[in-house]
Amino acid sequence: GSVLVAQTMTAMVDVSVVVALFVGLRDRERPAYPALIYALLPTAAVESAVSAHIDVLALAAMAWAWVALGRRRLVLSSLLIILGVGAKLLPILVVPWLFWNHRNRHTWWGVGVGTAVLGLMALPVANGGTTLLAGFSTYAATWQFNGFAFPWANQLLGSATRPTLMLIGGLVVGASTLRARRF
Repeated sequence: GSVLVAQTMTAMVDVSVVVALFVGLRDRERPAYPALIYALLPTAAVESAVSAHIDVLALAAMAWAWVALGRRRLVLSSLLIILGVGAKLLPILVVPWLFWNHRNRHTWWGVGVGTAVLGLMALPVANGGTTLLAGFSTYAATWQFNGFAFPWANQLLGSATRPTLMLIGGLVVGASTLRARRF
């Protein structure tokens, strides 16, 4: 209803990310300092609590999916990842890893249920047609990664800057996926 409500809600979701990190690390018998580092990171707090940025919803879905995965709850983990995609597309990068490392019917069930839920949530705006995708083309045309380095890279590569950076990012994600043994 108001900016304050949005800021409060996203701040609470950001706190849940910290809790998920603590729980996931504890479940894996690992030190809790990464959760503490995230909790002290000012960027996350500013983006969620001050800017009411919805990216934190996707991050929370991924963090809690990691907790569920550690507890062998593959349906819940897969469901959370797909629901995170409903907030931002970033969690979709985890889906290939999920299927690569957990190829079974539980993963398929979670992804299927999550996709169905996203589909139902999209029904009220489905009559927007192709205009719903206009944001993607605007984003692709104006996206800049790392505002400090992008202008220099753009001078060197010109119109190939965005595809090149996307390729590099994809290769990093792919290499990380192949190297990952545990999520």
